[in-house]
Amino acid sequence: SLKQYQMFINGQWLDAQDKEEAKRYWREELKGLTGPTSLGINKQPLGIHKPIDDLREERCCFTEEFTQLCTRFVRKHRVTLSTLLELAWGIVLSRYSNQEDVVLGTIVSGRPGELAQVENIVGLFINALPVRLKVDRSRSVKEHLLDLHEKIQLSNQYSYLSLNEIQSESEVSNELPLFYSLFLFENYPVDNEVGQAGKQLSKGDILAK
Repeated sequence: SLKQYQMFINGQWLDAQDKEEAKRYWREELKGLTGPTSLGINKQPLGIHKPIDDLREERCCFTEEFTQLCTRFVRKHRVTLSTLLELAWGIVLSRYSNQEDVVLGTIVSGRPGELAQVENIVGLFINALPVRLKVDRSRSVKEHLLDLHEKIQLSNQYSYLSLNEIQSESEVSNELPLFYSLFLFENYPVDNEVGQAGKQLSKGDILAK
């Protein structure tokens, strides 16, 4: 499996991908974007290497009932739970920035299904991708949800470009990031052993994991 990872990072798999097609996709997807979405925290542009004043951490644990409600909703519309939460965060960004056209970052596994035995390869494949969302209050949540699901599926097909390569196809200056906000969804199955080991955690904490 280590040898397979070496083949991947040495470019044998990456070189076989159509980079020009991927560049065309990201060029069109990011067309008209000139900067990252403001977080509405302060009046000055954020520096990605500078701390934010008065930064604090907020944690929110969903109840089991609410989690089940969301799960039924996404199953009904044949999308993922992560897509629903990503849409919710995109709407929050839209409200805070007072912009209808927002961009957030998302982490993808970067493990292409067509790479032989990818599930057995040990190594770091993850990548960060920009997700552009246009919030239209005249449209329903369902319409936004289905559009975002389709966009995510399509973007994942071109996730083999690095974030730097993707940004080079945009109109955003290299001195700025594509996004200030990074969305990460982790879905770990909770088996009996984890349940026994985590008795000290509340049910809400386990669901949040």
